[in-house]
Amino acid sequence: MGFNTIFLLNLPVGSKLYQYAERMDIIGKRAAELVSGLLSVGRKQYLKIEPLKLDGFIRSQIPLAQALLSRNRRAQVLEWTNESLGREILVLGDSGQLSQVLLNLLSNSQDAQPGEGKSVITWGTSLPDEFTAGRLSLTPGQKYGYFSITDQGPGIPLEIQKKIFEPFFTTKPVGEGTGIGLAAVFGIMKQHQGAVDLFSEPGHGAKFTIYIPLAPETSDSI
Repeated sequence: MGFNTIFLLNLPVGSKLYQYAERMDIIGKRAAELVSGLLSVGRKQYLKIEPLKLDGFIRSQIPLAQALLSRNRRAQVLEWTNESLGREILVLGDSGQLSQVLLNLLSNSQDAQPGEGKSVITWGTSLPDEFTAGRLSLTPGQKYGYFSITDQGPGIPLEIQKKIFEPFFTTKPVGEGTGIGLAAVFGIMKQHQGAVDLFSEPGHGAKFTIYIPLAPETSDSI
């Protein structure tokens, strides 16, 4: 918690000083997010890669995800499904960076559904086909852990899909988006030797899938 946040907690809500401090807090957080995003895009961050239980990781993020989707009092629904049929999945990842990826995608999911909407998280293991592995620079014939975020928004036009992971590309109004979020997701997953994939048809929502390398013990047992 930063000094400015502590300062906010001791001010009368709604006062002029509170409004100024709140604005400073928002600007500071946006600056921190921008720097973090730029580091991720440039693939210069140190990652603490270790075996993670995918089911436990996703479930630990659900309270944060629910809080994120309830901001601004929007009527957003969050659902989640483990598609691994009870098998324990160990992936190799940095939990902090993967949390950033998950919450970033959920934030985009919310923004794509300005009124009522539903976001669905699914996770499990996947063996990408040869075409998908080649397109995403994954290892052919290798299984991966994955999680997907699906929304019920208007979908993403093909011309935007081609640019969506480029740094500073955004469709949001000026002042509302840095264009770093999805580029950071792309950079983080490259560092993980994984990938991010997008499937969307206009009028039918969007689905982002994150591929994460499996730990050797999981690769051998699945």
